Amino acid sequence: MSDEDLRHEDNLIIICGKHHDLIDDRKNEAQWPAELRRQHKRDHENRFRSAERQLIAQFVDSTQATQPTYPKTLKALAKASNWESMFNDPDQIMGITSFIDKLKELPLSEREFAWRLAERMKRRGLDVLPTDDVEGAFNIDSEELKRRMGVLEHHALGSVDDGTGYREWNVSLWSRKHGNNPWIEILEFCEVTRADPAEFIHDLNFGSYDG
Repeated sequence: MSDEDLRHEDNLIIICGKHHDLIDDRKNEAQWPAELRRQHKRDHENRFRSAERQLIAQFVDSTQATQPTYPKTLKALAKASNWESMFNDPDQIMGITSFIDKLKELPLSEREFAWRLAERMKRRGLDVLPTDDVEGAFNIDSEELKRRMGVLEHHALGSVDDGTGYREWNVSLWSRKHGNNPWIEILEFCEVTRADPAEFIHDLNFGSYDG
């Protein structure tokens, strides 16, 4: 076998110095025939491939597990919200589609958090919530609130903004284009139709807006 053949990828194996000396010693040729060396190479490579696959499997984007169903007419939403002109309105359909495109990329835990914020806003009849109120209600500290709202702001879905008083800050969920707070819109639709908000927020099934 030529030196070039010996250096071919098929004949290369990474081993420790001790084993390299043993295998390379011509006195040990009989103990290390070519087929045995090839088997060791296969075993080594398979072990590292398995470890590589396990590492890759750890980093799965959970937001891609479910793909959205987009509404086409908004017939059911128009009826539930008493907004008849919404039916087949391209601006309204586009506004909700834009919200869905942002929502589908939002991490699941932040979807859940925004959902609960919207429930509290709706229950209290408020468009914004003071940060102190949110921290107390959800038993979280300012750092966690800042982190979660930072993710929502990154996805253009919410933010923490200056309040009207001294050192006052408010949590807000942004309105969708051509509409209002899309999270509360989901809750109000589900209240009328008895649908499950999780169907929209987690399953991304907005086909129910058509009926």
